[in-house]
Amino acid sequence: MSITPTQASATGLVSRTDVDQAISTWPPRPRLAVQQMMSQYGPPLEVSTEAVIWHHAGPYKRIMVTKKEVPHDFPKPHMDFLEHTVSYRVPADKVDDLVAFDASMTINATAGEMSARCDLEGHNILTLNLARDIIEGKKNVKEARAAFAKNVVEDVAGIHPSYVEELQFAPQTTGAAFPDTPNIPGSPVRGTHDASAGGTDAEVVAFLIAMDDNVVLAATAAYKKKLGG
Repeated sequence: MSITPTQASATGLVSRTDVDQAISTWPPRPRLAVQQMMSQYGPPLEVSTEAVIWHHAGPYKRIMVTKKEVPHDFPKPHMDFLEHTVSYRVPADKVDDLVAFDASMTINATAGEMSARCDLEGHNILTLNLARDIIEGKKNVKEARAAFAKNVVEDVAGIHPSYVEELQFAPQTTGAAFPDTPNIPGSPVRGTHDASAGGTDAEVVAFLIAMDDNVVLAATAAYKKKLGG
């Protein structure tokens, strides 16, 4: 029996036995990654047959290992299954550059998240460090890609560059999220772009509107299925 994310969150940390059971049928590489992350960050908070997740582990907002492996050929052929996420507001005009640098990067501007996905933690750290260089204008895409390859070669040779060892910047603890702005006439206005500032009158009104919308959509779905009373 595997532990679902909901069960794991409700009961706190997941035992090693539960994790081993959930990933018993996983491919060898993701399974090894789970063991490595557990040895470094302790038990995860969420476990399912498809993913194992840590929250607020080290400097990261989230660490996730997935059963599914995705082929990725930069900087050399490998499989992606390990993801590290940091809180960081990425300027909109830099998103395309980051994806051009490493197509496995994902940017969630609304949540204020920047994620790197690879097969080794050191390579995700390297990706995030070079992404920060691109954001700050220290490197362009071509330079960052060349620097990635150089750092990987040096790491394999036993030099272990600092860009592979640890983050060279502090993730943003506040102000990273960007809930955007409404453009439907009459919509309530939150009044702040700080997602941590909850409970405003506008948020209460927006919540009620969302509930009404969901009721309408549910009724529409029921009508299409021609359900009875």
